[in-house]
Amino acid sequence: MTTPLPHAPAAGDGRIRLCLVVASLDRGGAESQVVELARRLDPDRFAVSVALLTHRGAMFDEVCATGLRVALVQPGTPSPWTWVNWLRGLIVRFREERPHVVHGFLFPTYALAALAAAKVGGIATASGVRSLGLGIEQRFPYSSVERIGHRLTAAIVGNSEAVRRAAVARDRGVARRFRVIHNGVDLAKYASRADRAATRHELGLADGELAVLMVANLISYKGHRDALHAFLATRREVPGLRLVLAGAGPEEAALRGLATELGVASEVRFLGARTDVPRLMSAADLFLMASHEEGFPNAVLEAMASGLPIVATDVGGVREQFGDATCGLLVAARAPAAMAQAIVRLARDAELRQALGATARRRAVAEFGWDVAVARHSDLYEELARGGVQCPRAGATGD
Repeated sequence: MTTPLPHAPAAGDGRIRLCLVVASLDRGGAESQVVELARRLDPDRFAVSVALLTHRGAMFDEVCATGLRVALVQPGTPSPWTWVNWLRGLIVRFREERPHVVHGFLFPTYALAALAAAKVGGIATASGVRSLGLGIEQRFPYSSVERIGHRLTAAIVGNSEAVRRAAVARDRGVARRFRVIHNGVDLAKYASRADRAATRHELGLADGELAVLMVANLISYKGHRDALHAFLATRREVPGLRLVLAGAGPEEAALRGLATELGVASEVRFLGARTDVPRLMSAADLFLMASHEEGFPNAVLEAMASGLPIVATDVGGVREQFGDATCGLLVAARAPAAMAQAIVRLARDAELRQALGATARRRAVAEFGWDVAVARHSDLYEELARGGVQCPRAGATGD
């Protein structure tokens, strides 16, 4: 049974009824982007609702407080049979709400949303592909579910060219329907460094210590083990470095154990899940991203908007985020020695840190403000609602 939803706007009010579908409102990159997009779309043009598949998540209450309509479709532990329940729940939701456009985010959500919309009929769909597809979507039978969903989808939306290339490599049939719309970042939220001194004091950072900040859930592919090994090497070269890890996840106990084993536990701060990332950015001296894979990492955008110099693994859309600008230093993934060298270089050169940070901020302002992302999504949704983007036949094998 689905959660009751407030009465959807009448078809004659002139607005486009848009349903954004995501697994939950846990704190994460994709989920945060969905929330910001929903909040920022013009309410005179769009009647926006959010459908959740699995559970509410940490951001649920704050999102509801904004007045957005949020509904939990069908809670349950992920499994192939649960997917059937989620599909049924979405069909019921779409029949009740009658959206003009549905936009699902992340696999399997976007595939199930497309299948449900096709069953109901009269709904244009977009699939939000935001990763390099290295998860279960590359394995049978999940790969077939994704392919079928894409065949029923009018537009596939990725957040980077790297994501587009990976999606086309998995399924050449999506090429002509694929659009790249980069993530947005709140430029004003990350502009201030007024809280720097107070935040550094709260974190136990002394004058003269350099804080290397990493913001990422504590899961294996985020590369925290590499970061800890790199930090061990840097402390031999540059005294006074501190590694600040913001994020929670299943790897925390193992990472704390590794920090102790390496003898760096006293110089590493495990902060857990945080809602004050802008303050943490203001307290940091440089930003580190150690991921083994990414689509278009929000944390890097936030660091750029904060004017921080960046050391990042050269994965996914990170090089695309930097563009032709020198916003930081790129290193190979799974290469702690190279990561350590880059951190040491920035730690020893204050002028270089300042120059890279200033360039990163300019790049963020020029390319990644939310106004750009909202405008591009709005144009797509209006085109879909008008029927300007036609969904291919369900049995088509290519474009």
